[in-house]
Amino acid sequence: MVNEMIGLILIFAGSIISVIGAFGLIRFPDIYCRTHAQTVVNVGGTCLILLGVFFQAPFFSLYSVKSILLIIFIFLTSPVGTHAIARAAYKSGVKPKKLHEDELGYKIMENEKPLVREKDYEKIKQTKYKFRTKKFFRKRRLHA
Repeated sequence: MVNEMIGLILIFAGSIISVIGAFGLIRFPDIYCRTHAQTVVNVGGTCLILLGVFFQAPFFSLYSVKSILLIIFIFLTSPVGTHAIARAAYKSGVKPKKLHEDELGYKIMENEKPLVREKDYEKIKQTKYKFRTKKFFRKRRLHA
């Protein structure tokens, strides 16, 4: 009886957090804030719902074991995926809405791209790096 009440409270709290996170996905201005809202929905809401399922199910049943494994999987992979999405957006040049100075040292103005990054791109274009696979494999064959 107590486990069922705890489970219902956790499921309800997870649902509320998911609804609040869904509003955040709609209301936030840029991709960085939206990825934060998405992580809140995934980690906070989904994990609380699965924890409620764990308390609702009989101890060490199939549902309880699956819910704990899913909580661990979501808790480990969701922040990593969100970080990868935000980093890819940053590297592709998407600017945050209300940022005056970047923590990496770039100054972002309203309609300008960071000058340091453009210089870096020019340096990369000028250097001609060739990956020498033939030489690498030739050395490996001689020693094997």
